This record gives sequence, C-alpha cells and structure tokens, in this order.
Amino acid sequence: MNRDFLEKMMLIYGICGFTPQPANPHLRNMAKIIDARPSDRACVEDLVKYLELNGISGTKPPGLTSPPRCATFEKTGTGGTAMTPGNLIIRPAAPEDAAALLEIYAPYVEKTAVTFEYAVPSAEAFAGRVARTLERYPYLAAEAEGRILGYAYAGPFKERAAYDWAVETTVYVRENERRRGIGRRLYEVLEGCLAAQGILNVNACIACPEREDEYLTRDSVDFHRRLGWRLAGEFRQCGCKFGRWYNMVWMEKHIGEHREDPLPVRPFPEILHAGLSGEKGLTFS
Repeated sequence: MNRDFLEKMMLIYGICGFTPQPANPHLRNMAKIIDARPSDRACVEDLVKYLELNGISGTKPPGLTSPPRCATFEKTGTGGTAMTPGNLIIRPAAPEDAAALLEIYAPYVEKTAVTFEYAVPSAEAFAGRVARTLERYPYLAAEAEGRILGYAYAGPFKERAAYDWAVETTVYVRENERRRGIGRRLYEVLEGCLAAQGILNVNACIACPEREDEYLTRDSVDFHRRLGWRLAGEFRQCGCKFGRWYNMVWMEKHIGEHREDPLPVRPFPEILHAGLSGEKGLTFS
C-alpha cells in the first residue's frame, strides 16, 4: 500500500465530508481502499485521526473508531517549541486576514529574493488579492492560538481554457516558524482541496540562485522536491533584485488522473459550501 497515495485520498475524503461513491472519479480509489482492503483500515483510521487533529472534520467510514496506531502527530523544529496538529488549524483565509498575512509576506519582499516583488503591497491591495483568489481557488491560513503562522493558495496557471486543470501554487510561513511542518501541512490540505475541485496539475514558479547568497537559497526547491514535485524547466537570470540576477524554475506535480474527458473544474466556493456530493460542505475546524 502506498501510504502517500492513501493520505492524499484521505485528505480528499476527509475535508469534503461525505461518503465516497465509486461512480465519482475523484473518489473511486478511496472507495476501493475502504470497501475492498479491510486490512488497511488501521492505516485509514490513523489518517482520519490525523485530519481531525489538524482541525479538519468529515464523515468517517463506519467503524473507524480505534485510536491511531501507525502515525506520529508531533512535529518539532528549530526556532520554536514543539507543535502538533492539535493546535495548528488549517482554515480558509478571508480578506479580513490581509494584515496578518501581510506580516508574513512583507519580510520576504523586503529582505529576500524569494519573491520578485519590490514593494510591500498595502493591506487593502492584499485583501483584494485574497478575495479574487477565493472566487475560484483555495486560499488557506495556518493558525495556532489565534495567530496566523503561514498561508498557501492557488491561482490559474494560464488563462486559456485548455489550462483549466492546472494551477500555480504559493506558500509562505512566518520567518521564525519555518521548519516546523507548517508549510507541508498547508500544502497537504491545499492539494486535497484542489483535487476535490478536479485540478490535475499543480505548478510552482520558484526563484532559484546559481549560488546561494544572503537573499536566496534553494530551500524552496528542496521543499517541493521532498513533497513529490519534479523539475519541469528553468529560466536563467530572468529576475533582478538587490542588484543580483536570479534564475526561475518551474516545478510540477500531478494530483489526478489525466483522462480524455476530464470533468469540469468546480470553483472552490462550491465545494466549500456544498461538497462534491451536493450533501455536505467542506469543514476545516
């Protein structure tokens, strides 16, 4: 059993909060796991528990009530105390979160080449970005004890209709909260939301140095690679910031099956409020 694949299916299943139906292509494999692979139920239980501790609720398969047996939920890292999914909640962001999100983003603009933006946008402009994203795609915030520690979102890859099933993703974490699993958690939930919409390809445009310096490292490239992304291409010396030229790489990951007749992508608000089954909505906490 491929645990990564199972976890992806459980994210789709758990956050959408409904019973899987084999006729639904997004959940066909999950239905097979639950119905035909009872030996894997302990692992399924663990992942259901993982989702619950992460603040995501959803309908459980019948009988999945045992405590977790094969997963470790505590994350530790440098620069902070141990954090567990129990005190980290992933929720949809809102335009009203703009000031808190901007606190996270501003240092990356002012002190790094991670973003090629030169000037920190106003809170009003940033709120507009959040609102526009949420019209069609997820914009997620990672929150602990009422404080936003990171955020992730998706946007269109290209505007042409043939690109509908592809998105570009972005993730940022507070400087002093990095390397604690927050970015990974945000991406896990983001990919689950996108897969539930019917998105098949996730792409990331990442600033990359020829040689690491005080403004830019290869950490983001390495982060995506650890999560199963692969290098798709590289543009050399295409961005100038702080008087230095940096490369830009594209990385990609496939999160769904590429069919001749893919289902139309569903807007994020639709699955957030109604769920793919039309019966229950997406709940995060």
